[in-house]
Amino acid sequence: MQELVRKEAPLVWQILSSIAIGPSLAIESKKNKDMIIFSAFMVLLYAKNQQINSYQTQIGVFMKACHISNSGIDMLQGTGICCNKKHVHNTMQKVVNLNKKEIRNLVKRTAFKSDIDNINKKVSF
Repeated sequence: MQELVRKEAPLVWQILSSIAIGPSLAIESKKNKDMIIFSAFMVLLYAKNQQINSYQTQIGVFMKACHISNSGIDMLQGTGICCNKKHVHNTMQKVVNLNKKEIRNLVKRTAFKSDIDNINKKVSF
């Protein structure tokens, strides 16, 4: 997605890149610099149009999967970095519903084995 933004909006990318290279931000690796520029670009897009974009949805789902609290997601949503928690929940439900049949088939095909460890306990039959 970063490559698409770089290709479609090179002037904006160059402006944000020159800001990121400045003395106020000591960015050592190119990867971190690119992520900062990309996140800044997404926040600018959110400021212009507050419709949810796929980047915000991906960040929201990732944060929820990392067990970030709802207040953390609300804070990120307020800055425009991710979408609100209801949209995150709905997106995760859609993913589960789309893959439910495949998961059930996988569980049916895979052999499961269960063991009980009774070393510390007497078991009589």
